[in-house]
Amino acid sequence: MALIAALGRPGLAAAADTDAVRGYLGIRIGGALLLDDDLNPHIEGSMLQQLVGVGLGVNLGRHLSLELAGDGYELNLKLHGLPRGNTVAEYAIYTVVPQLRLRYPLRQGRLTPYALAGVGVSFTEINDQKEPVFDFDIDIDGNTWDVVGALGAGVEYFVASNIALGMEAKYLISRGHEIRLEGRTSDVKLDSLLFSFGLRIFFP
Repeated sequence: MALIAALGRPGLAAAADTDAVRGYLGIRIGGALLLDDDLNPHIEGSMLQQLVGVGLGVNLGRHLSLELAGDGYELNLKLHGLPRGNTVAEYAIYTVVPQLRLRYPLRQGRLTPYALAGVGVSFTEINDQKEPVFDFDIDIDGNTWDVVGALGAGVEYFVASNIALGMEAKYLISRGHEIRLEGRTSDVKLDSLLFSFGLRIFFP
């Protein structure tokens, strides 16, 4: 038992956030909660959808990180007045946001809470359009670009010197996209709360 403990101590000590400059790759999965499902007077979106995200960044010492974060999720759209659950199209939302992470390592660096903020771009597109149950033609177009902002916080726990598991919540501010329905264009508000579990791998 003493030998096992002695062998284990170096690994535990190495499993920590450090002052070193080192890059990382992060992978996240979770959910995206649309804060207002009435996208415009004619269309509503599903409130909760699956989220997939990635991040490529670098730790610049003990407290500051720079990261390029990408997230993607997809809403189901329906027209007001149609039976609930009758989807007429899917609305994909992708974001790419350069962001700062301010870290505060605790417990000898094994536990690291952090705050994040950034400004980037988002792209939306309509796909998998379906005919509604009623006999009329619809034409939905939502392929637009816009500026997006992000504010959030998270915490990660180092299980090895180069591997951390974590949780993250992020408020996404997105208010400049448009959807065209039957030739009429209107703005949509896509503010969302993103929450995810992730794995961060550090190198070298």
